[in-house]
Amino acid sequence: MRLHLGNYDARFEVMADFSKWQLDIGDGKVECIDTHRADVETEFVVPDDYVVKSPLKCPIKTLIDIIYPDFQNNMHSQEYLRSRSISTPTNVVVDDINAQILERVLGNVHAYLIQDLIENSGVDDNDFDASFPVEYLNSINMPCFPKHELKVKFEAVVMLMTNLNQIMGLCNGTRMIVIGCK
Repeated sequence: MRLHLGNYDARFEVMADFSKWQLDIGDGKVECIDTHRADVETEFVVPDDYVVKSPLKCPIKTLIDIIYPDFQNNMHSQEYLRSRSISTPTNVVVDDINAQILERVLGNVHAYLIQDLIENSGVDDNDFDASFPVEYLNSINMPCFPKHELKVKFEAVVMLMTNLNQIMGLCNGTRMIVIGCK
């Protein structure tokens, strides 16, 4: 998304170079580092122009500051929020970024918990409950399961991750603003 914000020739050239570099990685055209390690599939050098350096050793804070400059003064601007996002490869990184951005939104945190019991049929309750303790159920963090706890704040931006009603536009990736918490 941020690559489309260029509005002058030099910016378009930078975007084209970055896009070509990404495609070259996918096509296997970027020279790999020979690591001689079985646990590494491919390693390569990322050009300095494409690396966000964090002087404070806080890479997530630095990334948020770059993508969302002056967040406090712009968090109510739909255009500001619509033109920015941070994509991540894992849920752990998502959780870290969400927690740090949520701290920047003014107001109280509202936490919502999922049900932490499993209903069964035909199995002795004591054995079944011992097999799946509540602590274990609450710790599961997989792409196909919702997290046990969802934290939001009034006026925070959230992204819908499951299609609810495509006809009304409620589909994967829809960004929404929290307008109420009970």
